Amino acid sequence: MSRLSPRWSLAWFIKWAVPCAFGGFGFYVQSSLLHYSTYRYVHRIQLIEAEISVHNWEAHGDDFQELDDPLAAMFGPKTAINLKILDSVAAFFPAMFVAICVYSGAFAAKEDHILRSQCLQVWSKVFVCAGLLFILKGSLGAMTTVPDSSGWKVCAARLAPEGVKYMQEEHSLSEMFRLDYHWHFALHNPHPLRYCSDMMYSGHTFVVTLFALGFYEVVRMVSKEEYMHTKTKKDIDAAHKDNTKLREHYEKEKTAQLEKGPAQLSGPNKLIKKNHAAEAKKQSLAAPRDQRKHL
Repeated sequence: MSRLSPRWSLAWFIKWAVPCAFGGFGFYVQSSLLHYSTYRYVHRIQLIEAEISVHNWEAHGDDFQELDDPLAAMFGPKTAINLKILDSVAAFFPAMFVAICVYSGAFAAKEDHILRSQCLQVWSKVFVCAGLLFILKGSLGAMTTVPDSSGWKVCAARLAPEGVKYMQEEHSLSEMFRLDYHWHFALHNPHPLRYCSDMMYSGHTFVVTLFALGFYEVVRMVSKEEYMHTKTKKDIDAAHKDNTKLREHYEKEKTAQLEKGPAQLSGPNKLIKKNHAAEAKKQSLAAPRDQRKHL
């Protein structure tokens, strides 16, 4: 059985898989804790509705159902944005980052160990940071129940009637870690259960920012490597052409000197001939007298 090349070895696979798995684990923890945050928010709304009369709730409920943002209010009324568009934008940059890293680290780098190592470093940093930010976002949401940024009416529409009904029931924190599986396979709901009260900081914002910076860093490294490779190749080709010209010039000079004959030798060849004559004379003087006659 042939051995795998270093690019496709088990150690190579583990180095790339572990950071990605940590990022996925962080997203799973965030999802579970944000479901718990949503659960706490829905129960808080229930308690408020029980304490306030129906008339006051309808008249003043919006005042405390959503987060007050004076800075955003300066730019005019709120505009409803489709979450599918935000999810698509947030998913675009991670997909591009994964594609450029896999292409550069696994295929384009070939035997370039430095570029492959640099891609792996960026890959690890981005996914480890993403995992930590996911966990921190979920933890802050679970520990701090705040009004939803869009208000209870938007939250209820986002959860759908079956989601609101489930969140109004009594559940424990441990159940939230099984909720995604239970929601899809046990309750047979085709659409994922969304979150409310999850805006301690924006997940879409840090995902887009983090993976866009990682994508830029990998593209910069690959572009620089391609530039250096092209420049080196050009330098090598130029040096090869110069060596070819020098070799052709040397061959022409050698041929011309041989055509002139020994009597017409000049320059360094004359000095070589003179040295050979002096060496022969020295050897003849050092030989015995009876052998000099034969020399």
